[in-house]
Amino acid sequence: MNALSKAVVLIALTSSSAAFAFEALDFDTLDVDENGVISQVEASEDAELLNSFAERDTDQNGELSKEEFSKA
Repeated sequence: MNALSKAVVLIALTSSSAAFAFEALDFDTLDVDENGVISQVEASEDAELLNSFAERDTDQNGELSKEEFSKA
């Protein structure tokens, strides 16, 4: 496989991974119990969200509202 082919494959893989990551960050997808907030357990499905959970949880109630989720 030549360098150009490898680059195209790498770009394709990176693009598809980014699409899955974006989809995983959808509020409604993460709000599994559909109670209007994302708990830390629900956030654990997405490592990036879990890592930023405390920062986003501005009212420190252990849940992310849609407003808190949207702020990053």
